[in-house]
Amino acid sequence: MLAAIRAAGGHPVLVGGCVRDALLGLSPKDIDIEVYGLAVEPLKASILPLGRVFAVGVSFGVLKVYLNDGDGSELDVSLPRRESHPGDLGAMDTADPATLPEEAASRRDFTINAILYDPQQQILQDFFGGRADLEEGILRHVGPAFAEDPLRVLRGMQFAARWNFRLAGATTSFCAGLRDRCLALPGERVWGEWAKFFLKGDYPTAGMQVLAETGWRDLYPPLQNLVERGLWKLTEQTLERAVEVARRDKLSGEERLVLVLATLSHHFDSEQAAQFFSQITCPHHLARQAMLLIKERLTYSEQVFSPTSVRRLAFRLAPVTFSQWTRLVEITDPPANGPAWLELAETLGYAAGRVNPLVQGRDLLEAGLVPGQHFKKLLDDAMQAQLDGHFSTPDEARHWLTHSLSAEKGNASTSGQ
Repeated sequence: MLAAIRAAGGHPVLVGGCVRDALLGLSPKDIDIEVYGLAVEPLKASILPLGRVFAVGVSFGVLKVYLNDGDGSELDVSLPRRESHPGDLGAMDTADPATLPEEAASRRDFTINAILYDPQQQILQDFFGGRADLEEGILRHVGPAFAEDPLRVLRGMQFAARWNFRLAGATTSFCAGLRDRCLALPGERVWGEWAKFFLKGDYPTAGMQVLAETGWRDLYPPLQNLVERGLWKLTEQTLERAVEVARRDKLSGEERLVLVLATLSHHFDSEQAAQFFSQITCPHHLARQAMLLIKERLTYSEQVFSPTSVRRLAFRLAPVTFSQWTRLVEITDPPANGPAWLELAETLGYAAGRVNPLVQGRDLLEAGLVPGQHFKKLLDDAMQAQLDGHFSTPDEARHWLTHSLSAEKGNASTSGQ
């Protein structure tokens, strides 16, 4: 692709996260190419033979490219941008192929993301000391353009959590001045940064430190309440344990996200949890899973350990697995007997998640019953009997149903005499 762009008269360089990750010794996952000296239409024409090209924003000169390489490789190809109205914090950047590399780099967020690499000449262009900041583990804003997007503060939070970085002093003060603009951020973008914190933050305390130092923690009343109750340091410690458990059990995706989210929120009451999940725009299905874990966290100490308690807990947890509940108990209450509950749940066949009812509507129909409102009560009674251990196989369930219906008819006959 780079050769095709050069053949069309463009000067392509690698920018952003892929350069940063390579310098950190990581395998770059997202490849961003910035092209100088070529307008967007000729640029698009030069790469069309190589794959599918979608214009994310023509005015911004951003193209999403899916290569015809058999792997469906995805690249972002863009033109450098400059501010359309210098000095106006509300101004939008516009694509301009004539922009100089240093000017384009000055519009980026942190110095570690403002390093350019020319693969043809094998030259790094580091105008703002990003490489030195990488080596020292410092997040330093490039310049005044940082203020154009307050989301960059939350980006700093998740960057710090991923690599155990810290904010430069001047950047801390600069971010604090952006706090009042947080509420104007689109919810899906806010969630994008928090999701990366939960999914990739191997040093969560460093991320929380960014929120604390910039004053952005005050924007989340449930988090600030933890400080007021003297629970902040304990919450940070449990977050570190959550990451250790997630790493140990090789958790990824939603399973890791929900566990770390529930750990951060485990001292919230239901109202505080709902408020926090709403503020970070957490998707409903993930918030529900975290809420279930939080609600049932202390079940091991509040109920007698028995097959019935284990079955009922598994039923209430669905769709969360018993393993997830055990992990949260291990993280927040290490001496607890969560493993014993999990072992019994596995023995009973209730550890995988949802508890499927052994008596269903079709069983009532096969028993000769006419559909009606009484079906719900019969099915609820059957589910309770299943959780109480009266039956555990389909055959036992049918026998229980036959016996129950016979007993119900007998009671009806007796009461009618």
